Amino acid sequence: MTDRRLPAHDSQPDSAASPTKPAAKCSKFRRHWLKVTACSMLVVAVLHAPLLRLAVSPFVADDNRAADHLFVYSGDGRFARAAEAYRNGEAKQVLVLDRPASRLVRLGIVASRADECRRELTRRGVPGDAIVLISGTADNPWQAVHCLGAWLKDHPGESVRMLCDRFASGDLRYVMSRVLGANERQRVAIQALADRRYDESNWWKSRWGWHAAMGATCELAYDRLRGEDPRPGPEFDIEAFERTLR
Repeated sequence: MTDRRLPAHDSQPDSAASPTKPAAKCSKFRRHWLKVTACSMLVVAVLHAPLLRLAVSPFVADDNRAADHLFVYSGDGRFARAAEAYRNGEAKQVLVLDRPASRLVRLGIVASRADECRRELTRRGVPGDAIVLISGTADNPWQAVHCLGAWLKDHPGESVRMLCDRFASGDLRYVMSRVLGANERQRVAIQALADRRYDESNWWKSRWGWHAAMGATCELAYDRLRGEDPRPGPEFDIEAFERTLR
């Protein structure tokens, strides 16, 4: 009898025995990007500190040099630093600037910024006649630099060193370049005061440093893109707000 059995075949098709060319290319592509990702993570792990220091370098402007007067603007420990500079003969006078009076200030509940500055400086040994109040008020860098520029024009030949928060000093330098003339700008130095909890060498290790870095990024970007807003912001009217809730 004739054997009608079919010839034996392999249990798996040829396509399963050897991968197709598209599958091989896809596997090679994945291996390549895995290597690139691993190398990038290694570079970041090794160089993260220099990269993070470089990221905040635009926020810091420190040209600390001798000046006739010291302007207390912002920064951690600014009152102690101003009093020390005055005692050491680094400044003849300490300049302060008030901010627009809020409702709480007008009601006498809290002290004005000018009174706060006088109180803190006097506590640290600065005599009252050495504390000078600049004309005007300011609640942003643009207004502060305008007030300082007017004072400089009234006091030709005098130089000023501004005590400023370290991460806000870069934005202050930019504002000065837009507001002050060349003569006035040369007479103003910036002393950038580092916070006791962080500076550009370790800001990423604390939440305060992250907050300061993100805030400085927004302030610098806003001032460069928007510029000065000549219109003052509306004051919050708590009585009007309470009427809307009734």
